[in-house]
Amino acid sequence: MKRKNGIILVIILLLAVTVCATLLVLLRVDTAKEYRIEASADVMVKDLVLDPHMNEVVNASQYIDTSTVGEHTAGAILKWLFIERIVDIPYTVIDTTAPEMASKTGFYLMCGQDIKTIENELEIADNSKTPVEITYSGEYDTDTPGAYDIKVAAKDESGNTSEKVYRLIVKVPGSGEVSYFETSKGFLGYTKDGMTYIDGLLIVNKTYGIKADAVADLTDEFKAAYNEMLEAIKADGMYLSIESGHRLHRFQVYLYNNSVNKYGKAVADTKTARPGNSEHEGGVAADFNWVSQQFRNSKEYKWLQENCYKYGFILRYPEGKYEETGYEYEPWHYRYVGKELAEILYNGGDWITLESYFGITSEYKD
Repeated sequence: MKRKNGIILVIILLLAVTVCATLLVLLRVDTAKEYRIEASADVMVKDLVLDPHMNEVVNASQYIDTSTVGEHTAGAILKWLFIERIVDIPYTVIDTTAPEMASKTGFYLMCGQDIKTIENELEIADNSKTPVEITYSGEYDTDTPGAYDIKVAAKDESGNTSEKVYRLIVKVPGSGEVSYFETSKGFLGYTKDGMTYIDGLLIVNKTYGIKADAVADLTDEFKAAYNEMLEAIKADGMYLSIESGHRLHRFQVYLYNNSVNKYGKAVADTKTARPGNSEHEGGVAADFNWVSQQFRNSKEYKWLQENCYKYGFILRYPEGKYEETGYEYEPWHYRYVGKELAEILYNGGDWITLESYFGITSEYKD
């Protein structure tokens, strides 16, 4: 009897071991040895379970906590038939993403205000949800009205840093002499003493005029750049001359009236700027060699198309851009904007207009 009972006990033990081994196989779950997850990422429990095998992951659609950098544990609730258990899965939340800053190009600040006043407008967001250190650099003076370039750096607690250069316009409180505005593309502009500047660049077109005889000649920057370009084109066996540079207001009156008498006002407005709306009056533009559509067939024109941007010049009224500039194609008319902006507007030969780049119009009010 004892021997029979012993055999039964052994059988029971073997069955128990077999059942346990079977359960271990059925209840096993595969997870990765290490999970490294970016802060604030949307991750569910099921994403941590590589293979649940025969188990149902009860809380599969539950999001795990990724808000805090560091080591964490997520509990996966597994169920097979009537057996339910919790498996702890370790994971580490990391932060390798730099803070994001506002996409706008600049900010206004009242004279005398602290530079930190713009911090709310910076719209800085960081995925780690931790404090961000903000620093400012550049040559600016918040006590002196004007336009400045400032570099803003945002660094999170993980050391990730983003930097961006913004245009800062310091305004005079209560001043009626300066009016400020923002273009449709976020560029800051202001009008002072009858002259309009956007992102620091003088703008003269049908929308933004210029007061009579605001400047007396071509700007020094224009002259220096033109002389540099002239030497380059001469070295290539060609010659460049200024057919029409700076114009006095009264001369623009004469040119416009002649155009109206010849074509009528509607057509004249597509060919000749009205007095007070000509870049020539601002000393920043010139007509090269000869004012004719035939200029486009010259070797000098081809050279300008391939090289003028290198010296800070742009083809101001490109072909097919009438709806943007308000003027017909003028292969002879070039505007100085500086080398950096000129290269952007060159756009590999497919010229971008100032109107398109800044997000402004060129339309007369009447």
